[in-house]
Amino acid sequence: MSYAHFVNNYQRYLKSPNTLSEANKDAYYCSAITYPKEPDHGGLIGFLVALLFVGIFGYGFWVYLGV
Repeated sequence: MSYAHFVNNYQRYLKSPNTLSEANKDAYYCSAITYPKEPDHGGLIGFLVALLFVGIFGYGFWVYLGV
């Protein structure tokens, strides 16, 4: 067996895992779903912007009616 063949065959056994999840081979490592690294607050920000627009237009309508 040549040295190149030896290195190519056994290289996968010599690598250390990149993460603890990869070392333990748990559900997060085996899952095909990629989890976001940062939480997604897009829905909350969209709701707050919509609430702001409703407040601004509601106040304008209130002033327009002269109540």
